[in-house]
Formats: sequence, structure tokens, C-alpha cells
Amino acid sequence: MQDRLSPCLPEQLGERASQSKRHETMDDEMVLNAAFLVNRGDVDAFVATVEALDSQYLNALHFRIVGPLPCYSFYTLEVTALFEEFIAEKRAVLGLDARSCEADVKKAYHAKAKVAHPDVHVPAGANNGADFTVLNEAYMTLHDYYSALRNSASSRHGHEGQDSSNVVFSVKILN
Repeated sequence: MQDRLSPCLPEQLGERASQSKRHETMDDEMVLNAAFLVNRGDVDAFVATVEALDSQYLNALHFRIVGPLPCYSFYTLEVTALFEEFIAEKRAVLGLDARSCEADVKKAYHAKAKVAHPDVHVPAGANNGADFTVLNEAYMTLHDYYSALRNSASSRHGHEGQDSSNVVFSVKILN
């Protein structure tokens, strides 16, 4: 029953919602588990659609509305621990030392990328862009490192003391 009914239900309910998100069903008896974002002015029409579906399936399916729920958003975060040894390795790839700054990273990356980029004439038998990939990873890691340092410094503004550990955490929102 689930395979036959579930594709049409989101379409019928989705007509009354501005967005929807399908979730995994909890067991084999559940046909659909979804969240619908309904504008306040459309709530009555959405509820009427659910009630009409309930009548249409003559209690073969039980429809339940859980809500309204408070507004919330889900984000996927990527948190990377950037240890000092790892940062030193990435600086070495770009030919930099511990005194380098963000501008030095950008300048060194652009200079080395001009030579290592796979679109540049590369002799036969070359590594087909592997050097450029290593450069790009070093640049992106150092970019994330300096961004995390800036964010960390601004969040500590007005607080005494600093984190004495040799690790910086880079946090990216992926979606």
C-alpha cells in the first residue's frame, strides 16, 4: 500500500504548502512522514485537504497533523580541528613560515598556482594536476584557518584570556 499511495499524497498536500520535506517512515504501517511549511493564511485550507484525504481513504489511512511547530532550521555543520602541526605542513606547501599572514598565503598560492595549474602547458608524463590539488588544499585549509582565527578573536573581544591550546576549529555551514 505504501508504494502505491505515498507518491500522490505529498502532491495533494504540497499544493497547500510553500515547502515540504519528506522523512523516513517509522515502520511498515506508515505510508508517509513529512513536514509541510504552511503559510498562516493557508492553514485552514491545508487542514481541510487533510480531512478530505482522510474521508477519501475511508479510514484505510489515518491522517494526523502534529503542529503547528515553532519555526526552526536545520543546518549541516562541518567542524574541522586545525592543529598547529597540520597548519605548518600546509604553510610549507606554499613555502611560508609561521610569521606569514593571510595576504602572504594568497600571494604565495597565486604564484605557485600559475605554474602548477593543469590548464598551463605541462610536459608529457607530468602528474596531471596533482600538484595543483595539493596547493589548492593547502590554500583552502589556510584560508579556513585565518577565517577561524578572525571569528575566534571577534567572539573573544572584551573577554580576558585566550585559548592556550594549539588548535583552531573551523566551522562551515554546508547547506
